[in-house]
Amino acid sequence: MYILDFTIFKYYTDAQNDKKGLAGAEFELYKPNEAGTGRNDDAKINIVDEKNGVYRQATTEEAAAEGFTSAKI
Repeated sequence: MYILDFTIFKYYTDAQNDKKGLAGAEFELYKPNEAGTGRNDDAKINIVDEKNGVYRQATTEEAAAEGFTSAKI
């Protein structure tokens, strides 16, 4: 089992070129394609929300889980 700690910050860039957080942004995670130039559409990473900002990869039985939503900024 691998344990990773990382932050995902979904944002847009405003007219002053400042990054503004997107509260409630929905997204999905995918493994990269073999060339490393984009995503592998057949390799979605399903995530389970354990609460309190803790997520884990879904088991096979939980794989129907959809993307997750970013926290309020």
